[in-house]
Amino acid sequence: MMDDSEIVSVHRRPDPGRMPNFQRNYGLWIFQFNKGFCAARDGFYHAPNRYFEFYCLSQMYQGAGRLRFSDGTESEIHPGDCVVITPRTIHCYGGSSGSCYWEDTVTFIGPVADMLMNSGVLKNGLVHAGPARCLLPIIEAASDPSPESQLRANISLQRLLVDFYLESCSNDTEKKLFDELLKELERHLERWWTVEEMAEYCNLSARRLRTLFRKYTGGTPKAHLDTLKMKHAGKLLTGTDMTIRAIAAQLGYTDSYHFARRFREVMGKAPGRYRKN
Repeated sequence: MMDDSEIVSVHRRPDPGRMPNFQRNYGLWIFQFNKGFCAARDGFYHAPNRYFEFYCLSQMYQGAGRLRFSDGTESEIHPGDCVVITPRTIHCYGGSSGSCYWEDTVTFIGPVADMLMNSGVLKNGLVHAGPARCLLPIIEAASDPSPESQLRANISLQRLLVDFYLESCSNDTEKKLFDELLKELERHLERWWTVEEMAEYCNLSARRLRTLFRKYTGGTPKAHLDTLKMKHAGKLLTGTDMTIRAIAAQLGYTDSYHFARRFREVMGKAPGRYRKN
């Protein structure tokens, strides 16, 4: 299939006529699942775009990955993240940063899933589910063909999707405030923020703010602020003729010695050598 002059790999849905009686009556069919599958190292960079004719839920529990949608948006995938894909959504995800992509997956179809999507409960994107492999109970129940076990699998899947939705609703306002904080940090690189000042800006506790930094940046508030300052310093070193002292002052350092030491720790080279190279 061709889309925008790029090859898109199509993964077909199974014939609904093959749906077992219980799943047909219930309206949800978990028809395929994988436990502990290891996708290729750096597969994100080599795989073509694709779309599924079914719903897919994948949790990466080990490695590093990236996710891209057809509108060009990309996200890093960290261990514990779940990728939610709805039918006919052009996307690509897989291992990145030299890593494989270890995942558990569940694929499903049916009017119950359609209802969840149409109501906004089931939607494309990333959800951080935590370190526990949340799909394993669903996979274990779905592997047993008995109606009782299939019912358990279906209810567990629906409950997980609803939990994702409710958490995303409660986090929307929090995430917007956090994103605004990140923009504010970039706008005022001369300022030295304390964690308490950042938390006050977002109307959050310091503990919750640290949790958000770990979730969305992978580090601490101080590490993120240092990285912002040093990356900007790198641009000034290579794109302007400003002195190291002037750059240090612009970023809030009272002396160039402490700036140079921190720059070397973050960027791997002393400012002078970084500019020369």
